[in-house]
Amino acid sequence: MDDRTVLVLVVAVSVLAAAVLVIGAYAFWWGPMWWSRDTSPVPPAGTMGRWNVMGSMMGGMMGSMMGWCPCMQWMGGGGAVPQQPQQSTPPSRSPDVELTVYAGDFGFGLRPDSILSPGPELRVKVGSLVKLTVVNVGQAVHVLTVVRELRENPNAEPVFRGAAAGTPRNPIPPGSSVTVYFVADKEGTYYYVCNVPGHVSLGMWGRFVVEST
Repeated sequence: MDDRTVLVLVVAVSVLAAAVLVIGAYAFWWGPMWWSRDTSPVPPAGTMGRWNVMGSMMGGMMGSMMGWCPCMQWMGGGGAVPQQPQQSTPPSRSPDVELTVYAGDFGFGLRPDSILSPGPELRVKVGSLVKLTVVNVGQAVHVLTVVRELRENPNAEPVFRGAAAGTPRNPIPPGSSVTVYFVADKEGTYYYVCNVPGHVSLGMWGRFVVEST
């Protein structure tokens, strides 16, 4: 199954879930009218208000889905599937630390069969050249960025130059991986996060500690 097929399946499941919610809400609001004996073609007083509420609910849910799920934005914006995020160019010297992190739905792990939420703590020595490989083993798109603060911020810049595998606009597709290199040149406790909108709140974060030598 290729990446495009997986994305289409994710969208289809999301739309189906939204449809079930809409039908359930529709039955809740309009069910009493169907069950009543009144066959008048004129809607009872107040039912247009219900219709307006239903319209707002449907629009809100679909709008939230379009904003939250990058795969739906891609399909709605010209139909083009995004390119694979660029890999970092390997530096001239060997890395001091090599890390492989697996991104799943919704957490991180050091093994593909052990996804945790929040993810495991990562530790490196200050000044280390880090080779970081992020493997997406989930069904949704993901990214990994090392940031200063733990919060929802799709536009967050990496605290170390190059410490970002993918971006919310060009994330890592399911079944793919990205490798980046960066120097952890500042001591402190930072965070690695998936800053695809909503994913931090779902538990996709972990501590990234840079220790003194």
